[in-house]
Amino acid sequence: LPAPAALAPDTVPARLAERTRRAPETTALVTGDDRYSSARLAGAVHAAADLLRSQGLRHGDRAALCLPPGPASVIATLAVLRLGAVCVPVDPALPEEPARAFLAACEPRFLLTLGPAPWPGAAPELDLTGLPAERAPGAGDPAEAAVRPTDPAFLVHGGHGTVPLSHAQLCDTADWLQRRTPLTPDDVVLHHRPEALPSAVLAPLWPLLHGAAVHPAPAADATPATVAFLPPTALDTAAAAAPRLVYTDGGRLTARLADRFHARTDAALHRLWPLPEAGGYAAALACAPGLTDAELSAGEPGNRPVVPVDRAGLPLPAGVPGSPHAPGAERQPAGRARLLPDGRLALEEAPDQVRRDGLSAPYAAIENALLREESLGACAVLARTTTEGVEELVAYVVPTGPFRPARLRAHAAELLPAALRPSAYAAVTALPRTRGGRPDEAALRRLPVLDEKVIERWERELPGATVALAEDPDLARQDRVHADTPVPPAAGRTDGDGSGTGSTAGAGAPDSVPGSAERAAPDAEFTGPGSAEPDVATLPAALERAAAGAAGGILLLAADGGEYELDYATLADEARRVLGGLQAAGLTAGDRALLQCPGHRDFLVAFWACVLGGIVPVPLSPVPVPAQDGPAVDRLAGALDLLGRPMVLTDAETAGALAETSDRRGWAAPPRLGVLAELRAAAPGTPHPADPDDVALLLLTSGSTGAPKAVALRHRNVLARCAATGAANGFGPAEVSFNWMPLDHVGGVVMFHVRDVYLGCRQIHAPTGWILQEPLRWLEVVHAHRVTLTWAPNFAFGLVNDHAAAAAETGWDLSCLRFIQNAGEAIMPRVARRFLAALSPLGLPATAMRPSWGMSETSSAVTYSDAFTLATTSDDDPFTEVGRPLPGTTLRIADEQDRTLPEGTPGRLLVKGPTVTSGYHDNPEANRAAFTSDGWFDTGDLGVLRAGALTITGRAKDVLIINGVNHYSHEIESVVEELDCAENSFTAACAVREPGATTDSLVLFTHLRDAADRAEAVREIRGHLVRRTGLNPRHILPVERADIPKTEIGKIQRARLRDRFLAGGFDALIRATDLALGNERTLPNWFHTRRWLPARPQ
Repeated sequence: LPAPAALAPDTVPARLAERTRRAPETTALVTGDDRYSSARLAGAVHAAADLLRSQGLRHGDRAALCLPPGPASVIATLAVLRLGAVCVPVDPALPEEPARAFLAACEPRFLLTLGPAPWPGAAPELDLTGLPAERAPGAGDPAEAAVRPTDPAFLVHGGHGTVPLSHAQLCDTADWLQRRTPLTPDDVVLHHRPEALPSAVLAPLWPLLHGAAVHPAPAADATPATVAFLPPTALDTAAAAAPRLVYTDGGRLTARLADRFHARTDAALHRLWPLPEAGGYAAALACAPGLTDAELSAGEPGNRPVVPVDRAGLPLPAGVPGSPHAPGAERQPAGRARLLPDGRLALEEAPDQVRRDGLSAPYAAIENALLREESLGACAVLARTTTEGVEELVAYVVPTGPFRPARLRAHAAELLPAALRPSAYAAVTALPRTRGGRPDEAALRRLPVLDEKVIERWERELPGATVALAEDPDLARQDRVHADTPVPPAAGRTDGDGSGTGSTAGAGAPDSVPGSAERAAPDAEFTGPGSAEPDVATLPAALERAAAGAAGGILLLAADGGEYELDYATLADEARRVLGGLQAAGLTAGDRALLQCPGHRDFLVAFWACVLGGIVPVPLSPVPVPAQDGPAVDRLAGALDLLGRPMVLTDAETAGALAETSDRRGWAAPPRLGVLAELRAAAPGTPHPADPDDVALLLLTSGSTGAPKAVALRHRNVLARCAATGAANGFGPAEVSFNWMPLDHVGGVVMFHVRDVYLGCRQIHAPTGWILQEPLRWLEVVHAHRVTLTWAPNFAFGLVNDHAAAAAETGWDLSCLRFIQNAGEAIMPRVARRFLAALSPLGLPATAMRPSWGMSETSSAVTYSDAFTLATTSDDDPFTEVGRPLPGTTLRIADEQDRTLPEGTPGRLLVKGPTVTSGYHDNPEANRAAFTSDGWFDTGDLGVLRAGALTITGRAKDVLIINGVNHYSHEIESVVEELDCAENSFTAACAVREPGATTDSLVLFTHLRDAADRAEAVREIRGHLVRRTGLNPRHILPVERADIPKTEIGKIQRARLRDRFLAGGFDALIRATDLALGNERTLPNWFHTRRWLPARPQ
C-alpha cells in the first residue's frame, strides 16, 4: 500500500485543524437533511470548547459523554479533545447499576448530557442542550498546541478494566485503516454506538482525519453510510443499509454468518481483533466468501504488534498457544494468542470470559447478577452458536418457583448491558455437575433451548401458524406433583466437621470409628512429641534473615499467565518504603490496618510494611470492583466498626470502589484509604523493635453478615507453628511451595507464606480464580517449577479428578511433589484416593497426600497425618484421620462438663500450646466462651484420639460450613428474624449433607406468625437471606413452635433438628412446602392420565 501523505502532528485537534485549512468546504458530518462542512464543524467545536472551558473542564480532566449518536455527540467529543481532556463514552441505555459503577471507576469531571441524566447524581452533570452556534477559529487559539501526542484521548473497555488510548495511538490506527481500505471524500462512515469501545471511537475519527464524512445515527439500518463498524450480531442489518465496506469485531464471526452476509450484500467484509491495551488492532482479515470457521479465527498482523508468550514472558514458537503480549504496553491484554505457521495471529477470549458486541465479562459475573433474582436457586450461563451462526448467551436456571422468563429478562435488564444479557432461559430441576462440582457444560449443551430463532423457524415451516412461548401458569397446589423426596432417611448419617479440615460427616461417631472405648482406656490427651523452638524471636527478624540469604524468594503468577519474581530483599525494601508512607500518614506501632489488596505483590508488601512498623495487619477479602453491595461489603463494614475505623491499604482501583461504596451506603465516617502506589513513593520508614508477645496480625472470622471476630496471633504463636511444622514434616530451605488459595486466609498467609519466609525457601503464589478456571494449571505449575509441597481443600482435588483423562496425556512429571496438604474443609476419602490413583502414572508419590487439621485460632494446621495411602484407606471410610499434633501442641477430648474422656471415645476437641491464640480482639464474651477455666481452647469440633492420632467426627459449635465458607447459625437466624413474618427466637439454621454430595446444604426451620401466608413468607425469607448473606437455603421449612427443640434455658438444639431431618421426620412438610411453592422439586401434573382399573378381589 502507498504511504500516506505528510500529516500534521499526531493529535486529533491538530489533524482536524489541518483538514479544515486544506479543505474547509468538504463534507465532514451528515445527519438527516443537514450537512456540516469541515469549517462549520470546526466552528461548532470551537464554540463547544469555549463552553466547556468556561464550566471548568481542563487539560487532563475526564469528561463522560452520555450522548446518543448525533451532531452533539460528535461536536462534544471533538471539543473535549481540543481542550486536552479525556473522553469517556458511556451508553445512555446502560442500566443504572453498571453505569454508576463505571462512572465511579472513571471519576469524570463532568457527565455531558442532552437533557436530564439517566442516572441522577452519578457525576456532576452538564446539559449540552442548545449548544452555542459555531464561531470561527481565532489566531490566538492555543488548544491544538497544548495537546501532546502522548496525552490520553479516550478511556475504553479493556480486558481488565478501562484502558487509555492516546492521541498518537488513535491517529496511528486511523492511518492504518486508511492504508488498508482507503476512504474517499464521497464516503460516509456510520457512527451508531455511543460506547467505550475502540471501533466506536474510531468510527467518527477515521473519516474526519482522512477527508471523508461521519454519519452519527442511533441505528445501523436505513442510513446513507457507505462504511460501517458492526459487531457480528448486527451483520444481518447490513443488507438494509447497503454499505460498500463493513468492519466487524467484538464477538465470534462464524462461517455461516459470514456466508449469509455475502449472499445478501456485495459489501466487502473485514474482521478486526482490537486489543486496547496494545493501543490498536492486533490482527485483521479480509473475509472472502466461503471461508471456514477455522480460517475466520485468525488474521494477518494489525497495526500493533502482539506476541504470544509463555508464563516467563518468552516468545512462543508458531502453533503454541500462550498469553498475548503487547511490547511496551503498561497493562497486558487478557485472553489467549497463537501464532500460526503462515504468520497469521489467532486471538481468543479466556475460557471463563465471553465477549459480545465488544463487551466482555466473566460468565460468573453474569451468573451472579442473575442470581440476585430471588426466584432462582442456581444458574449457569453458556455461550452457544445458533443454527443461524450467531453466538448468543443461554442461562440454564433452577427456579425456586414457577418459571418466569419475562421476570428474568426484566431483572437482567436492570443489571447487565444488552449485549451481555442471555437471549434464552432454560429451566432445569438441577444443574448437572461434574465430579469436581462444576456445572457439566456438555450435558447442558445437549438440552434443547426454545428461543426466538426456534420460533422463527417453526413459523417458516408451518405457514399461517403463530408460535409463542408461554410461561408457567400459576398452578394450584393440587395441579403439581412432587418429583421426589429430597433427602431420604439416612440412618447413621452425620454432619460436616465444621472446622474447615478433616472430616466427611457430622456430629457423633459411627461404628466404623475404631473403638467405642471402654473406661479402662487411657485418657484422650496427647502432646506432640519433641520440641521445636523458633530460632528467631519475631517476624521482622525472619524477614531480615531471608532477605540476607541468596536462596528462596517468591514467584508470583498472574491471571494473564505472566510470571513475576520478588526476592526477599526486594520485598523487604518495598515494605520499608510503604512503612515510611504509613508513618508519614500518622500510623504508629499498635495501630491496625485493613488489607484490601487484590494483587499478591501489593498484599505481601502491605503485610510486611505493617509487621516491620509494629502496625497490626488485618487481611480481608477485597470488595468487588466495580463496587456493588453484598456480603463482602457487609463484612468490610463490620470489620471497620470492630477495629475502630482503621486505615485501609489497597490499590487505586479498589480505593475508588471503596469510596463509591462509602458514599452510596452513607457511612458516617468514610474509610481512610492508603493507596499503595502512593505509599511506595515515600522514603524508607523506621522499623519498630518488635517483642515476641506483640500481636503480629489479626485474622477475621468469616461471619456472613458483617459481624466478625478478630483472632489475635502474636509473633510467638506464628513462629512456634513455623518451627514445629518444619521439624515435624522435615521442611527446609530446599522446598519449593505452591499456594493458590487467597492470602487473606490463614492457610495462604500463615500456613504457607510466613512459614516459607521463616524457612527461607522458594514460594510460588497464583490467583485462586486462575486455577479454578483451568484446574490442571495447578499440576502444570508443579511440573514446571518442581514444586515439593502444596495444599488445597477437598473440593480442589475433585476438580482435578474431573480432568484426570486430560492430565494423563500431558506427560508431566509429578515425582517432585512429596507433600500435598489436604486441609480447609471436610476431607472425603474417595475424592483424595481418586486423586492419588489418577496421578500415580505421572509419578505422584503414593504417600504425598497429607490430611491435616487446624484453624485460625491455632495459627493454621497443627496436626498432620502421614498414614493416608491407597493401601491404608477405602472409598467407604466415613472419616479421615488427620494425624498427630505438632511438637508442643496438646490435644484433649472432653465431655460437656470438661472432663477428659477415655481414648477412642468421641467428644469435644480442646487444644493447648504455643500456637494457640491468646484470644479474640476486644471481645471478652467470645473469649469466655472459647476458653475453659484452666486455659484450654474449645475448638468447637468433635473428635476421637487413638494412639495420639486425631480423627474429626463432627462439629459441636453452631458454625455451618457451606461450600467451604464458615457461617454462624445465629447470624443467619437473626437475618431471618428481621422480617415480620418470622417469630423471634423460633428460627434454626442447620447444615445437612445429602447422599452423594461433597458439601453441606443449608436447611432453615422457622415458625411463622399466625397472619403469615406460608408460601409468600417462605419466598420472602429466601429473597431476604440471599440479598443479605448470599446464602440460598436448600429448604425453608415453616414448622410449629413445638418442632423447635430447646433446652431448659431456651437454647435451640440444632443437632436434634438435624437428626430428625436426616431421619425423614420432615419429609411430609418438605413435600407440602415444595408443592405450595411450585418449586424445582415439583412438576406440573400434565403427565398423569386418570385410568379406571377393575378392583382386585379381596
